Amino acid sequence: MKILFDSEVLAGASTTLAPFPEKEGADEHTHAGGPGHTHQTMLGDAFERAAMPVLESLMEDLGDTSVRIVLADNRGRSLRRWVPQTSEHEVTANHWAPCPGSSAAAPINDPRVGRPLATLHLTSTTRGPSNVMVALAKRAVREIEDRLLDSAGASDRKLREYFLRARRSARGPLLVVSETLVMANSTAGGLVTDEDERLLRHYASSVAPGASLHVPVVVLANGTSTELRCEPILDRGVRIGAVVRLAPHSSPAHSRSILTAPRDKSAFGWASITDTERTVGQLVADGLTNREIGVRLFVSHHTVDSHLRSIFRKLSVNSRVELTRLVLEREVQPAH
Repeated sequence: MKILFDSEVLAGASTTLAPFPEKEGADEHTHAGGPGHTHQTMLGDAFERAAMPVLESLMEDLGDTSVRIVLADNRGRSLRRWVPQTSEHEVTANHWAPCPGSSAAAPINDPRVGRPLATLHLTSTTRGPSNVMVALAKRAVREIEDRLLDSAGASDRKLREYFLRARRSARGPLLVVSETLVMANSTAGGLVTDEDERLLRHYASSVAPGASLHVPVVVLANGTSTELRCEPILDRGVRIGAVVRLAPHSSPAHSRSILTAPRDKSAFGWASITDTERTVGQLVADGLTNREIGVRLFVSHHTVDSHLRSIFRKLSVNSRVELTRLVLEREVQPAH
């Protein structure tokens, strides 16, 4: 996703290439209701709002038939399912298998970029031609993709309008963040980069309707330490995004006391390593890749690579193996 700044928003820069992101860390649970049982994980608010009404309507249309509906992610894991109470075929929380009988499947794509989001499966214990199930699955997918496109366009327009109003009275760095859009005023433009998008979206998606979120210390990709506050942006009671306000810590001493270990003026050795670099080094020693470290710290793998180059230079090492050895040796050294 590209962060849009003042001039681009005013010029109406297109955001149609921003994909619907998957929500991370969602839990799977079971609940009863309607004709069968449902297991659910979250692909994202926009996807849920578009897909669930269509699939629930499809289940009602199927009535007392033996047809089962399964919504699966791109790795074949069951996200949500509707199983007729008369069905003896069961699905586990993490995977599923077609019923012995007829089946049909249709992929659900992000209509703006064509990226696969999920797959809709219809299966039945009744053997026979599956032409009808294929048609039903394709019709449901078309409806879901149409709803995704409509909801994205309407929400983006409302968020743009909110941003343009809010920026006029904003006295500091301000951003409007949603699943598909990140907009920043000129003040925020001096602080954030595209590498901060994942971090911003993480906090924006954490704030609940009617609540607010305050994070005392957040470290941006450029190393700036800032306070962060989030408030939800609602449309008819439904959260469509969040307004994010930043308050950079003006005192270098304050930032250093929170973010870095006490150190001397040396430019090399462990005394010159910042807390962020120390964390990256420890995760490297734990065997994580740059991408895995980026996910853990909410930064891009390019930022992790930059931290690693700095660590290599300060500790005079040339490889992850050498860094791991130094980290492990330091761990076993007696405290002074």
